[in-house]
Amino acid sequence: RDVHRLDVVNLAWRPPQRGTGGRVAFYEVERRDEDGEWLIVATAFETETELLEQPRGQMLKYRVIAKNKAGASRPSNEVAIAL
Repeated sequence: RDVHRLDVVNLAWRPPQRGTGGRVAFYEVERRDEDGEWLIVATAFETETELLEQPRGQMLKYRVIAKNKAGASRPSNEVAIAL
């Protein structure tokens, strides 16, 4: 892992509170720019991920959605990052 890369975003989050759908199967990480639509940029099986080769020079927003057999959680709070 190259700690000097400038196009990497590291995200970590807490799992959702236990709901009616059972345990989390996986997480979808989504990204958008200020005016764009949410796009899935990663799938994670743990509560953290490293996103490589992220766009530079613009403000981007990220959020996480937990998925299980019952469906999808509400999206997490957004975090804004500019590289």
